[in-house]
Amino acid sequence: MRGFLFCFLLFVATFVFQTTVAEYGTLYLGVKPDLVLLVAIHFGISRGRRKGMVLGFLLGIFQDALSGVPLGMNGLSKGLVGFIVGDIRHKIASRSVAAHVSFGLAATLLDGLLFVGIQALILPEVPLPVGFFSTLAKVTALNAVLAPPVLMLLTALGERLARPAAGAPLFRRLSE
Repeated sequence: MRGFLFCFLLFVATFVFQTTVAEYGTLYLGVKPDLVLLVAIHFGISRGRRKGMVLGFLLGIFQDALSGVPLGMNGLSKGLVGFIVGDIRHKIASRSVAAHVSFGLAATLLDGLLFVGIQALILPEVPLPVGFFSTLAKVTALNAVLAPPVLMLLTALGERLARPAAGAPLFRRLSE
């Protein structure tokens, strides 16, 4: 139950921050961070490839619904990123700052390229926005900088909520 509650609250907080606080990034930097992607990366690292894919897909679908992008484009790209991050998490030290920066860089680039590829398949008549690749480079740099503190915070919160309360029994009695 705690895991579901954590996921639900994290979904709500992500979209509140993405639509309010992250807008200040646009004012000062010209781009805003992709907090939805950072949360999808967290789920891939902390929950594995299957849950990373499912939760990344759900986050992307909600992002599509709120942004006016054709439904499924962010869902597919975030789901694939969650799957790939969850698949490679055991191959590297996924708790180090360098790993978090690497995840932020690689996942943001992968997400952008997947989004472009999906758009080319689904909507071939729609051209890329002017300056797409320069914007992608800025978002990639911003996500790489934000990835370590965001991923560490989410990991700490997830571990704190997963721990049983002090004095709580670890196992229920069979007779109950």
